[in-house]
Amino acid sequence: RARTKTHCLYLGMNSFKFIFIPSDSSQPVEEREGQDGGLTNDFLIQYAKKYFAEESAAFAAGNGASSGDDTHIDAQQVRQQIIAAGGDSEQLRDMDDSSLIDLIKKTQSQTSCEITALTIPTPGNKFEAVSLYGDDHARNKNLPLNTRASALGKGCGHSNLEIHGDVFVGRCVDNEAGDIWKRVNFGVDEADPESEWCRVARQSGGGGSNGGGTPASLSGSLQKVMGGANRQRRDNIAQEQDYNGFKWSQND
Repeated sequence: RARTKTHCLYLGMNSFKFIFIPSDSSQPVEEREGQDGGLTNDFLIQYAKKYFAEESAAFAAGNGASSGDDTHIDAQQVRQQIIAAGGDSEQLRDMDDSSLIDLIKKTQSQTSCEITALTIPTPGNKFEAVSLYGDDHARNKNLPLNTRASALGKGCGHSNLEIHGDVFVGRCVDNEAGDIWKRVNFGVDEADPESEWCRVARQSGGGGSNGGGTPASLSGSLQKVMGGANRQRRDNIAQEQDYNGFKWSQND
């Protein structure tokens, strides 16, 4: 069972709890706390964005972004990942390794975060949405598989979901008809694929997945450079929305 390590970031009547799941499974799942700023000033989004910006800066420094050391990035592997995610294969073939590596380093140094909806709000789950917040460049950086986060996604019915790198998990109530959007608690005890909310998510109308599809993993900024933004999305790719350096995705 995950151990609780609470970071009290803000305290008050409008505070809420969320969790941090490190990709290193030897590290405990941590419980953190923030202040609910509403949809237009969401604390969790801002907190995750800052965390992954710092991680990207550290990664770029460790991979020779300043020294020109390209040996840490496998250009061929990157090509395969981009093509698998729907990138422009012709443009990739015309690009030499050095240019591709420079492009990857530029995108990896940008502040970016991918939001993966484990559940969408429905009457069946009391309009509660649970989302993962992760590094949008996790696969390009070859970050390790986050087995606990991936298992949590599978617990919601996303059978093909694989999450790489550290993630945050949070919950909100989102009832458009009632004009309600607010953060509510998501605790360490709920980071369990067999928990009650996961069981509800797997049911019809529970807001999870029926077991198909895998969210796209490449960043919107990289896809735009590769020409992907101007092509029609394939029907089997998760719907995505880019905003303020974030990408939102939800399985069918």
